Amino acid sequence: MASDVESATDRARPAPVNAAFFLLLANIALGLAAGAVALLGGDPAVRSVDGTLLGVASGIWIVVLLVETGLAFAMRGGANWARIVLTALTALQAGGVAMEAVRGNLLTGSGLAGLLALALTATAVVLMFRPESSRYFARK
Repeated sequence: MASDVESATDRARPAPVNAAFFLLLANIALGLAAGAVALLGGDPAVRSVDGTLLGVASGIWIVVLLVETGLAFAMRGGANWARIVLTALTALQAGGVAMEAVRGNLLTGSGLAGLLALALTATAVVLMFRPESSRYFARK
């Protein structure tokens, strides 16, 4: 019976909202992978950081990924506020990518990961604001 409810909910949710949700999950997976590579791959910037500071930074990184996951699920459920917060976070992310470009780091591993992450989230934002998506958020 629960699967009937879920399938009815999925039918009511526009395809662009579902696509945006999966793009956001892909961005979160990319963040996990990029963070793991930075921590375990011997990134010189990471090696130069004090162990305590590295632990704090790792904790913050995990919290941010959990918050992003919660926002993605809230958006998928129709929470307009989550759509707006995700849009604002994408704008901040664009600023971070621009800073990488200014510093000449855009073609490094972390710069390319940031560029890919921005492409994922910017596409998700466009999908979240398509007319059928906006109607979905207005109904909730």
